[in-house]
Amino acid sequence: MYDAVTMQSLDSIMRDEGADGRMGVHSFDVKAGGSIGLRWELVIPEGVQAISYKLTAQAGTHVDGEEKTIPVLTNSLLITEALPFSVRAGKVKSLTFAKRKLTAVR
Repeated sequence: MYDAVTMQSLDSIMRDEGADGRMGVHSFDVKAGGSIGLRWELVIPEGVQAISYKLTAQAGTHVDGEEKTIPVLTNSLLITEALPFSVRAGKVKSLTFAKRKLTAVR
């Protein structure tokens, strides 16, 4: 695991320990032509915007893997509400955005 912006290691964010005692390392068995789901529990540090991970699987001398970047979504929510209006020169108009209970005066 890497911070996708700084490429600093984030291996310490993994909470689970594999059977051999190494964090994030799991042994698994898959039948030929089959697939299996694997899962890790992560605690994302503040300020990390995206995580890059590298995952490899090995069977005998054959190794396969993938590397991807996933965004870290914050608990924030950006809200945009639009209300068309016109104001004549020298006039004042009051607008109320009822859905968000915000009032804009111009």
